Amino acid sequence: SEAAEAETTAAETTAAAEEAETTASETEAQSEAEEITEEDIDISNIVNAEELQAVLDSRADGLWAVDIGNKISEWPNNVVITLEYEDEEDMSVIAKVHTLGDRFRMYTAIPGFFTMDIMFDGTNAYMIDEASSTYCKDNESYDASAIEDAETNLLAGASYDTYVGSGIEEIYGVPYIYDEFNSDGETIKIYYNASGEICYAGSPVEDGMMYMDYSIEFFDEPDESYFQIPDGYTEITSDEYAAKMLAGLFPEE
Repeated sequence: SEAAEAETTAAETTAAAEEAETTASETEAQSEAEEITEEDIDISNIVNAEELQAVLDSRADGLWAVDIGNKISEWPNNVVITLEYEDEEDMSVIAKVHTLGDRFRMYTAIPGFFTMDIMFDGTNAYMIDEASSTYCKDNESYDASAIEDAETNLLAGASYDTYVGSGIEEIYGVPYIYDEFNSDGETIKIYYNASGEICYAGSPVEDGMMYMDYSIEFFDEPDESYFQIPDGYTEITSDEYAAKMLAGLFPEE
């Protein structure tokens, strides 16, 4: 009958519309998944060991760590080198060196336990305590060479004469290219993805290797604010600063 045909047609139309809506939803979900993949996953890490070996075999521009070290020393703007890791006692550690010309800022922290923030503004050295918004001038104990050495040490003193060799090694199931160096008896490996970006640093410990998350940021423009005492901070004496540090290390029960 015409009524039955109309009812069938309506049902088919509804089903087609539902199917189209489902297809559209699936397409949208697929599109979102593709966007997440492109935006959030570093595809330069998603390669197998054979592909990385081909990259390693094709390298003709010298050691990446040496090139990066030269770039750091020659960069006219701010450079920030950061290492984050857990030490042999499973304590989290953050080590950061921030430079701009002859200005340095060294930050070392064991979150919740210990923080040291040393700044040299080109003329004076300061110890800064962010927790209490205080600082002290400390030119007597400031050692420019030690600060510069700390920056160099974050690249393991990487140089051609300390170079041991290169290879492929997995970290957390992902293969990386590494350059190995040995300076003054200290061995360290610098790990890269296929694009030559530093991802980790590794050093031998008693039960294997300790891996450190490694990042380097090169500023496009100079920013001197990192080498200035923040507004509102109060100057204290070196003795007062030392007392604060001791109180933080050995809080009263």
